[in-house]
Amino acid sequence: MQSAYYPRLLNALRFLILLTVSTGLDACHKSSHQLTTQSPIRFYTELGSFNVQSSRTFNNGEIVLVGSSGSAAAILVLDAEGNSLWSHLLESNGESVYRDVIQHPNGSYIVVGSTNSSDLANSGAGQDGILVAYQNGSSNPKINRLLSKYDVDLMSLTLLSDGDIIVVGKLHQSSYRSMILRINSNLDKIWESDFSVGPWHSYALEALESTPGECIILGYRSFSDTEVNKFSTYFMRLNAKTGTNLGTKSYLDHTREYLLSTVIRDRIRMAKTKDGICWATTEEQPGLIITTHWVRTNMLGEVMAEKRITGLGDATTEWMHPLQDGSYLILGASDDKNITTSNIGFRFAKYMMMNVDQDGNELWSSYLGDEKQLQFALGANESYSSLNIVGMMQQISSGFRHPCFFQVDHKGKILDERPH
Repeated sequence: MQSAYYPRLLNALRFLILLTVSTGLDACHKSSHQLTTQSPIRFYTELGSFNVQSSRTFNNGEIVLVGSSGSAAAILVLDAEGNSLWSHLLESNGESVYRDVIQHPNGSYIVVGSTNSSDLANSGAGQDGILVAYQNGSSNPKINRLLSKYDVDLMSLTLLSDGDIIVVGKLHQSSYRSMILRINSNLDKIWESDFSVGPWHSYALEALESTPGECIILGYRSFSDTEVNKFSTYFMRLNAKTGTNLGTKSYLDHTREYLLSTVIRDRIRMAKTKDGICWATTEEQPGLIITTHWVRTNMLGEVMAEKRITGLGDATTEWMHPLQDGSYLILGASDDKNITTSNIGFRFAKYMMMNVDQDGNELWSSYLGDEKQLQFALGANESYSSLNIVGMMQQISSGFRHPCFFQVDHKGKILDERPH
């Protein structure tokens, strides 16, 4: 009797666990563990509902996700196989969010974002930028608050060859202005500048060191002083030592409508090519068509090639990175249904993985996930046998978001064996 009872009990428990993960019934409360099932997709719930803003992979193989959980800024660090190493919530009496992260040669993770709390570091008058350094895990991070009489949001950062860091973002006066600052590894500010590109709003969104002492900055600028809901991309060469503008180009034919979407986020991802840079961003065009816009330029910003990629029908870009074979992997979300009804944005979407050459020509594409969920592919690291993907799934009914991890081969086919 006992030998027949326990196998039935074990099978029943396995069914209940699988049902809980697939329906997301566990997402309404915080958990101190990460969920694993026999499914090839692994979900992480230790931070509750985690709205991931950025994912980066580093030379040590670790994958770092940053964003927010409730009102707290959040960071989650995984190893190359998707095992959770550590996480941390930066809790306060206000709202905070992390936007981006880099790994410094000294081993620390340096994160940027914003906060409006009155008890983090020294108190500001409104929304301030924050710089946070995590050394040896999640205990006792160092925090530096960038005080300003204007609202500040730090969007991303890049490591310079001399160990200093360029941080870019936006501040709000009567309009939004692009903001750039240089800091050292102790989070001390070396210089700061803000500027406007064009007649109205502008945001600095991504930076990359092109040569020692010089950076390329990419951002959005308003299309005109009368059409402030439309943006185009700008390209700026920056003297990283002094903060001097060495030249700016605006691509007025690269129009991006800014809709009241809950999904489309300000995002440009950039990488070096043999003779310049390439970048991928999301465009919302008239008719509510969402495309991934791929552009390759030389180091002066002159366009060498560009493509608009629609995926299954609509496609949004979250991440782009060069692969070992010289091609590029674009990650995001895509779907072929009427997913962009006015002022709603994506209602359902699959994880999108697209491999392109330097001119944006598609080599292969893959779309995975549940047709009844909202899913984003956010980042990846590359091994000899697989691409290890991190993503985020949002439950339509509750709005809760959870990071996930899965492995695909080098053509985007999901690997059936669950990572261990």
